[in-house]
Amino acid sequence: MEDRALYHSMLAAPHDDAPRLVYADWLDDRAAPNRTSRRAGSARGPN
Repeated sequence: MEDRALYHSMLAAPHDDAPRLVYADWLDDRAAPNRTSRRAGSARGPN
């Protein structure tokens, strides 16, 4: 459940780096480096 909450907070603020970085760190802590780069970057959307 924590995964979804972090992911949704990242999507809710696509121009804010903080939720994206927290989510990436959370994924790194769980040894999911491939998901980190893909998902953390996906919330940025078009600039």
